[in-house]
Amino acid sequence: MARRLLETNAVEAMHDADGTRTTSERALRILAKSVYRELKQSGYGRAEIVAFANELLEHVTRDIRQSAPPDQPEASS
Repeated sequence: MARRLLETNAVEAMHDADGTRTTSERALRILAKSVYRELKQSGYGRAEIVAFANELLEHVTRDIRQSAPPDQPEASS
């Protein structure tokens, strides 16, 4: 499902020149809402959904760190 939503316009920028949302950004919002609803309907509570979102962010962070050029310092949080 996620791949289908994102593949429709995978090469689009997140915003058009005039600042409006593109299809890609809308697809991501729909995907996020769908995942959230699915988790709620499956009986996951707030803390578990937050843990899921946190884990997802950890994966993104790890991927960014691994793909950063070695001579570029990492941003500290």
